[in-house]
This record gives sequence, C-alpha cells and structure tokens, in this order.
Amino acid sequence: MKKDKYALIVDPFSSGAVFADRIKTLYGCKVIALITNRHLPPAVMSTFRPEEYLTVFEYNSLQDTVQEIESSLGGAPDYIVCGSEPGVPVFDLLCKQWNLLPNVFELSQARRDKYLMQRQLMV
Repeated sequence: MKKDKYALIVDPFSSGAVFADRIKTLYGCKVIALITNRHLPPAVMSTFRPEEYLTVFEYNSLQDTVQEIESSLGGAPDYIVCGSEPGVPVFDLLCKQWNLLPNVFELSQARRDKYLMQRQLMV
C-alpha cells in the first residue's frame, strides 16, 4: 500500500509545464507524467521538463498504461491533472478508469466541440 500522495500530469506541456513544481511545493505530492503524443510541434515539446517528475510514462493503450502506472505506484494516483489540450481524451479515460471524475465522461466531446457545447446548454 502506498503512503505517499501521487499526482499524475497528462501531457505537461506549455502552461501545464509549471504544474509539477506547484503541486510539489503547495501540496507535497510526488509528481509523475504521462506523455500521450511525442509528435507535437517542437515549440510545444521543448516546454516539457522531465527532470521535474519522479517517473515519465508513455501512453500505449489504456489497459497497458493503467497497469504500468499502478504497478509503479502500488495503485492508482491520488490526483490527476491535464497539462495541455492534446492529453484531454486520455485524461478523461484515466479519470473514468480510476473514478477521479472532475468532469462527466459522457460529455467529453462537448467540452471541445462548440456546437455540442451549445446543445448541452439548451438541455
């Protein structure tokens, strides 16, 4: 059983690159990263600072990623944060998998598609 608190940051790029230091400093969590896509523009990739993370994981599939992270930590992370837009679909899947639900999973697309967002506002 894990005693430390762990926070996972999915795609910690751009403004999300500052989250690791803030989470460690303000909340005392150990921070891990998950990279879902290494084929982003160089300007985006250059913002990633791997030295700030206890471990950096690469996304392959939901099942493999969950198993790898849980094996490493001794369970699911305590917190999950999405660092940048490219990671949102995987972030939503992981939130649902680990029951860390900051958003309603079924409305995932509506958070990014303005037409669907407007339709939800009319419900």
